Formats: sequence, C-alpha cells, structure tokens
Amino acid sequence: MRNMLIMGWKGSKTGREAISAAHFQEVVAFLGSQQREKRIEAWEPIFMDPHGATLQGFFLIRGSTAQLDALQNNEAWQEHVTRAILHLEDVVHARATGGDQVPNLMQRWTKYIPKT
Repeated sequence: MRNMLIMGWKGSKTGREAISAAHFQEVVAFLGSQQREKRIEAWEPIFMDPHGATLQGFFLIRGSTAQLDALQNNEAWQEHVTRAILHLEDVVHARATGGDQVPNLMQRWTKYIPKT
C-alpha cells in the first residue's frame, strides 16, 4: 500500500518566484483544509539543504489509499499541480510508501533476490 503522496520541485522558474511563493501559501491552506475535513491524515512541507540534486522541496502528504486516490482526483488539487508545473522546475507528483508499510515492501522485494 502506498500511503503517501509527494508533490516536489527543484525551484521556481526564473521570474516566477513571487507566483511560487503565493501559490505555496495557497497549497498550505488547501492541505490544511483537507486535513481538518479528514480527507487526508497529515501533511508537511519539507525544504532540503542545497545538495546539487533535482529535488529541493516537497509536500509530504499522508493518508489511506482511498484518501490519496480521492485527493489525486480532486479538481482543486489537479489545478494546484497544473499551476505548479507552470511556475516550478522539475515538478514531481508521485505516490510513495513509508512507515509501517516499508517492511511489507522490503519483504516483497527481497523474495525475488536470487539465492546464492
């Protein structure tokens, strides 16, 4: 079960920094309302120290499979993702697995490693 959704970015496109800052606040408000309405379990913004890689920041959103499916199909969320693509570089929008689901994923993966 993938129990997280990541919406990440490399940085603002040149000249669109103010748009990115304003949109960030809108996404924060949107995710806050989604959590208050129990449509997602939790979320947090993550900013990474400079490290030379593509991902510089992301929103980590936690929820059940049904909650995350509903979020990805939510028209307002789709609008946020579309807008982000227009002002951010290298937008990432992907499901992820974490927490108590990692052992299940690792068990599935390791059973296919050839025995020597």
